[in-house]
Amino acid sequence: MLFPLCMKQILLKLYTDVCLICLQSLTVLGCVINALVEASTSSKGRHIPYRDSKLTFILKDSLGGNSKTCIISAVSDASISF
Repeated sequence: MLFPLCMKQILLKLYTDVCLICLQSLTVLGCVINALVEASTSSKGRHIPYRDSKLTFILKDSLGGNSKTCIISAVSDASISF
């Protein structure tokens, strides 16, 4: 019985760590988008924090470059989605 309890604690910690990393990446993505909006509306240059997360570093060319981005979302109000 001790082994399943230890595995549960290990998996819970791993899941928590992964969730924190994803949350941090999404937060940095929001900061990058805000910085890009501010840079486009002001005349002086502003630092864009692409290197603050792996996600924004990978998406650097797509976010700040001369590209078109499309976001596809599946939204439903069905009770099975909750």
